[in-house]
Amino acid sequence: MTELTKLRSIASLFSTSAIKRLISEGTQSFIDSSGKLDVNGCSSVGSIFDSAYSELLGSYRNEYVYKNAIAEKLIRGTHRFSRNCYFSTEFRVGNSLADVVVANGTTTVYEIKTEFDSFERLEGQICDYSKAFEYIHVVIPEKKLSDWELKIPKNVGITVLSNEYTLRERRPAASNIEHFDLETMFACFRRMEFIAAVENQFDYIPECKPVELKARCRELFLTLDPLVAHEEFLAALKCRQMRCEKIELLKNAPSSLTSALISANLSLKEIARLNEVLGEGV
Repeated sequence: MTELTKLRSIASLFSTSAIKRLISEGTQSFIDSSGKLDVNGCSSVGSIFDSAYSELLGSYRNEYVYKNAIAEKLIRGTHRFSRNCYFSTEFRVGNSLADVVVANGTTTVYEIKTEFDSFERLEGQICDYSKAFEYIHVVIPEKKLSDWELKIPKNVGITVLSNEYTLRERRPAASNIEHFDLETMFACFRRMEFIAAVENQFDYIPECKPVELKARCRELFLTLDPLVAHEEFLAALKCRQMRCEKIELLKNAPSSLTSALISANLSLKEIARLNEVLGEGV
């Protein structure tokens, strides 16, 4: 087995499927699946995750490391697990999947470019993101800053992940208000969200057949001022709150799992079981 294959296997421990298996199959199955990791000195399942994460930090800073760094800084740090702060990974907008989306006072998207990535799709990604989110940041390794800085459009912010695992804003992002596209924004809404947005702005819900409601709401939404439309979009995202039980899980879980747990769609039963498993001895 090559070193890269080993590191990719270790990185897979932070996937939603691995966490679901840990919940359903238990501690021993998880320990067996982490066989490529030296677990000597690990006292609990939670400490195995921390050991795995240390391996990634030292030798394989993949996309998950960047997502988790952002989650640790914003969710654990700045916003202290506030339910008014929305954090999402792999958010569909236009033809792109945003790596990280954060909604608090406004909307911000973080596009991650690790040392293993190319800039081939960046132009199209930025075009899509600017239609729905006010600010865009590209997050890159600090050691690549001098080589990559000029490749990133000047209206896009640059955030670097240092060797010491700190995030630093190298360049602020400019507002994308003038680029907002209400068609793109509307497509990001869930059904109850666009209904609420229309009712909030027009004081009524269109009377029509259920199959026609989305089209009618879309017609009304497209007449809004872009700033007003964005406020409704922001409000909708902030209402996608984490359950209190998941917040408690995050507080108790290793910080290395912050992004993984936020992204995983877990039932109350799964959350309760994971709380137990993470503390189990090995």
